[in-house]
Amino acid sequence: MAYLRPLPSWDGDKIRLSRGGIAILVLGILFTYNLLFRLRRWYRLRKVPGPLLCGFTSLPLSYYHWRGDVAVWFKTLTDKYGA
Repeated sequence: MAYLRPLPSWDGDKIRLSRGGIAILVLGILFTYNLLFRLRRWYRLRKVPGPLLCGFTSLPLSYYHWRGDVAVWFKTLTDKYGA
């Protein structure tokens, strides 16, 4: 199959990767680190009552901050989950 690229070659003690291979490797490491960081954050917060998504990411807070409704959202969460 002519359209497939060869695998990285092994020259004794050296592995040669192309720039694209190095970029994919670095992105994979960063993705794995980010995933483990978020799972660790969720694991520590899993017994705290509140929205599940807030245990993984700060996107809900950013969204309500962008809308200007952070105080209303906090009041709603306090009424729902307690202080």
